[in-house]
Amino acid sequence: MRVSSKPLFIGAVLLLNFNRCFAAEMNVQLTTSDGSTKMSIQNSAASEVASIDSLGNASFNRITQSGPGGSFIINQSALQSGAMLYVSSGTVVNLNTTNLKFADGTTQTTASSGSAGGSITGITAGYGISGGGTSGNVMVNLLSNSTSYIQNAAALQSGATFYVSSGTATNFNTTTLKFADGTTQTTASSAGTIQNTSTLQPGSTFYTSSGTVNAFTVGTSLVLPNTSVALAALANGTLQSGVVISSIAANTVYPMSVLSAAYPNITGVGTQGQALNMNSNLINSLANPVSATDAANKQYVDSFSKGSTNYIQVTSVPQSGVTFYVSSGTATNFNTTTLKFADGTTQTTAGGVGTITGVTAGSGLTGGGASGNVTLNLSPGGTNYIQNSSTLQSGATFYVSSGTVSGQFTSGHYAGVSPLPTIVVGAGAGAAASVSLTGTDTAGEITLNAGAAPTVSATIVTVTFNTGYTSPAYVVFSPTNNQSALLSAANGIYAMSNATTFSLVAGVTAITASVTYKWHYFVIQ
Repeated sequence: MRVSSKPLFIGAVLLLNFNRCFAAEMNVQLTTSDGSTKMSIQNSAASEVASIDSLGNASFNRITQSGPGGSFIINQSALQSGAMLYVSSGTVVNLNTTNLKFADGTTQTTASSGSAGGSITGITAGYGISGGGTSGNVMVNLLSNSTSYIQNAAALQSGATFYVSSGTATNFNTTTLKFADGTTQTTASSAGTIQNTSTLQPGSTFYTSSGTVNAFTVGTSLVLPNTSVALAALANGTLQSGVVISSIAANTVYPMSVLSAAYPNITGVGTQGQALNMNSNLINSLANPVSATDAANKQYVDSFSKGSTNYIQVTSVPQSGVTFYVSSGTATNFNTTTLKFADGTTQTTAGGVGTITGVTAGSGLTGGGASGNVTLNLSPGGTNYIQNSSTLQSGATFYVSSGTVSGQFTSGHYAGVSPLPTIVVGAGAGAAASVSLTGTDTAGEITLNAGAAPTVSATIVTVTFNTGYTSPAYVVFSPTNNQSALLSAANGIYAMSNATTFSLVAGVTAITASVTYKWHYFVIQ
C-alpha cells in the first residue's frame, strides 16, 4: 500500500487509537494491479467490515439505510418502499412477491399449475360441450342429454340418432332399424325376403312374373280375382254355374270365368293378366329360376346373396364390403373397428371427442400432438424458465422487478440492466474538455480528457441517471489510471449526488490540463 503523502499517512497512524479520525483529504494507492492487495476497515473487535482491493472492487459486510431507500436490498422481511429487485442469474430461495414480471413484459400474480405454462390461452366449449375458460383449472363436460354424442348407457338419449357406415355390429338392439333408402324394420323377420321355411313369414307377399312352379302348395286357400274359377267348388268334369265359355282353346281356362274360392290346384291356367295374391300362403317346391323374370326359391336367394353388400346378415360380423348405416335407435354392445360419423370423421377407440384438435409445444417445451393422450415437457436445459435446483441452468437469466428475498441471495455476478446514463463536462474539466461513459445507472467507468485551464472548486463531470432513484444516491468512485491515482489531497476530487444525478467536483486545486483521467463508479441507494 502506498499513500500519496508520507506526513498524512503518519498522521493517520497516530490517530488510530482515537475514537474518531478527521482528515480533509486522504488518498490511498494500492500498487498491485491484480486485486491481490486491499485496504481493509475493521471494527473494534478487529473484524473486517469493509474493504477495497487494488482492482477497485468494494465489499461491505452490512449497509444500513436511514431513508426510504430503493436502490439496494435491505436484509429484512420485505423490500423497502420503492425498491425493485432485478436478478439476472442465481438462486432464489423462498421468493415472496405480489407480482412477478418477466423479461417479455408479461406478469404473473399466482403460482401456475404444473411445471410451466403452455401456448394454449383459452378453451372454448364447442358443439355438445359445456365449460371452458381462459385461466385457472379449465374443465369441459359433455352437455347433459345432448344428441351430438352417444352416451355410455343402455339406451340412446332422447332425440339422438346413431349412424353407422361400416363395421361389425354384435348384439345390436334397436326398436326401429332405418335404412339409407328410408325404409324401416322393427323385427328380425323381414317381409322383403323369402324365408327358407315351410311357410312365408307373416306379411310376406310372393310375386312371380313368369316361369314354372312345381308342386305349388297353398296352406288354406288360393285367392283368385273375382269371377274366377274356385277350384274347390268344381266337381270333376263339371263347371260352376255362371262360367261363360266362348272361343277358348281346349284344355284352357279363362281366368275371368273362375269364381273366387279355394281350389286344390291350378291346372291349365295360361298367362295371367293380374297379380297372384297368395294371402300369406307359401309357394312350395319352386325350381331355381332360369330367366331374369323367373321367380326364385329361398334356397337360391340365400346362396346367391351370401356375398351381397346391400343388406345386413344375421351373423356375428357383416359380410365383406358391407356398410352399416343407422339413423336412430339404441345400440347395446355395438362392436366396430371404425366408427364413422355423418360429418366424415372417424373414431377407432372409446372416449369423448373435444374441440381441441392439436397441442403444439411452444418455446421451452417439447412434446405435443394431434391425437391421443398428449404430453408436454420442459425442454431439458432450457433457459426460459427457472429450475427448482440450487443453481440456475447454464445460460439462464433470472429477472425480478420487485419482491422479497428471504435468506441468502447468491449470484455469480450482479449486473445493472439500465440503459447508458448521460454525462456532461463542467468548468472544473477545463475548456474544450471531452468525456465518455460506459456502464449503467449502477456501475461504470468515466473517461475524461481535461481541457485548458480547469477551474478550481468546480464541477468536473455530471452523470444523469437513466432512471432516477427515490432519494439521493450513494456514490463510490475510484481511480482506474495512473493520472487519476496521482491526484494529491489538494487537487483531489469528491462526489456529490441527488436522486437523479451525481457529480465529481474539483478541490481547492484544479486538475491538470490536457491530461486523461479515468474513474470507476458504483451507485447504491
